[in-house]
Formats: sequence, structure tokens, C-alpha cells
Amino acid sequence: MAEITSLAREYENSADILTTRIHARNEKLKTMHRCSKEAYQLKRELSILYKERLEALETARHLKKYYDKESTNDTIH
Repeated sequence: MAEITSLAREYENSADILTTRIHARNEKLKTMHRCSKEAYQLKRELSILYKERLEALETARHLKKYYDKESTNDTIH
């Protein structure tokens, strides 16, 4: 069971790293001309990062929920 919670923490750490990358790109985007080719590329990268972050958080939640379910089943026996 400890492996599952450890894996969930890894996904949370990945989400934290992605959050940092998102913040940095948002700051960079603020300095760009909104209609430039570079700004559109940066917006595309941000969309991908947001999706990856969401998937990492959802996976972490799923793993934690699974672990909670397993630990509850262990106490019933």
C-alpha cells in the first residue's frame, strides 16, 4: 500500500513542477504581443501544460482514493 501513496505523491510533485512551468510561461506571455506567432505558440504550450497538470492531479487523487479504500478493507477483517 505504501507504494501506492508514494506514487500518488510523485504525481502531486509532478503537478507542482507543472504549476511552476505554467506560472513562468504566463509571466512570459504577459510581456509578449498577444497576436504574435510566439504568443500563439506559448498559449499552445500552456494548454498542454494545463492538461498534463490536470491529469497528474486526477491520477494522484485516484491513487489516494484507491489506497483509502484498501486500508478501509484491511480494517474490516
